[in-house]
Amino acid sequence: MWWPFLRRSRDPISGSFEAMSGRAERLAERVARSYGHEYVGTEHFLLALLLPPANPASVLLARCGMAPDEVVRTVERFILRGPGLAPWGRLPQTPAARRALEAARQEAAKVSPPAGAVAVLMGLAHDQLGFSGAILYSLGAGEQALHTAAELGQREAGPG
Repeated sequence: MWWPFLRRSRDPISGSFEAMSGRAERLAERVARSYGHEYVGTEHFLLALLLPPANPASVLLARCGMAPDEVVRTVERFILRGPGLAPWGRLPQTPAARRALEAARQEAAKVSPPAGAVAVLMGLAHDQLGFSGAILYSLGAGEQALHTAAELGQREAGPG
């Protein structure tokens, strides 16, 4: 449960996104370690966003017509478990994961308050040639579909 903290942040522009992305990074690293991987890739960020309980990113995926379990099963069909325990210390992020976080940071800067977990999901979907972007796109939740679903959700929520 790392996303509820975002509501308490004093700086809605930088603080909440930075706090959320830091938590997402730590959770993605835990996911990577659970698979015995020696790196943190976009697949680990995507799986971290889909861990229970539901968060705004999983709600957005549901708006696109998919259950988190479906996405997890699809990701797990393509990734292999590592040979053993991950090394001590902080795991390095892949270039694709760093690009996704930068795209998420840019996405969060476009909206106020920042979208947090949704921004990370959008960042992952941004690169359709990357692992997570390709998975999301193949399941019907590419970047454009996510933007459309997010806009519809904002309209339904009203101006409050």
